[in-house]
Amino acid sequence: MTRLQTKLGELFYVYRRADQNQRTVLFIPGFGGDSCYYNFKSIIDRLPPECGYLAIDTIGTGRSIQSYMERSTETILQNLIAVLKEEQITSVTLVGHSKGGSYALLFAYRYPELVEQILVIEPTYNGVKALVIAETKEQQHQTPESIQKAKNEGELTIEDFLAVVNPNNLPGERLENATIFFAAYGNQSLLYEDDHVLKVLEDLEIVEQNVPKKKIVILATNERLTEYQHSLFLKSTTVHLYSVAGNHYLQWSAVPFVSMHVNQLLTSEK
Repeated sequence: MTRLQTKLGELFYVYRRADQNQRTVLFIPGFGGDSCYYNFKSIIDRLPPECGYLAIDTIGTGRSIQSYMERSTETILQNLIAVLKEEQITSVTLVGHSKGGSYALLFAYRYPELVEQILVIEPTYNGVKALVIAETKEQQHQTPESIQKAKNEGELTIEDFLAVVNPNNLPGERLENATIFFAAYGNQSLLYEDDHVLKVLEDLEIVEQNVPKKKIVILATNERLTEYQHSLFLKSTTVHLYSVAGNHYLQWSAVPFVSMHVNQLLTSEK
């Protein structure tokens, strides 16, 4: 685990350097507070050993909760850029899940020179705006004070978070990740991001109409295949859509399927 002090605050990340002329994958998790590394560990453990990876806890998530940051699209992407600059990484393959898939697409749109290819797992997109806003409204009655009170009074416990972290990790890893998530849950940075989800969707509308000219792989559950087939993404000839049985967290529920597609990107000809 590496600590980096940035102009936006302190963040932590896990990094394995790629062998010469090999690719590095940058993982971007969905909305939540658990460790990025543990979230994607099932996929990380199956990466080709010569390839590198970055799992960054952007400020307000994972271990990076000591600093406060207004978690907008701009600041989250700045966190990622700060680490790439620190490690002198000039090209990445992006892998994002859910809202992290949204940030991956926005990253590629704004920094195309840094992105070679993209894989997104059920990315949030503007076409499902009504559903996303409805889900967000259900959570917006919470405040840092009410969440801390629930923790103090035992209404929220670390055991509750064991049910919402990567089930494939070892028991000790699951407990550590649940503890990390418990500590991060409800912090002001995350609540800011939740409150400003509409701005992310507005940004995504632009991206959907101007899909980055990169190879893009979208992975979806069988249940949502038709939905993505009718999205604006599929108007681009660079987008490839595949589906499999599983739940929204395909990096947990369909590990061989996701790993196969990630590794195909990483080992394809440049």
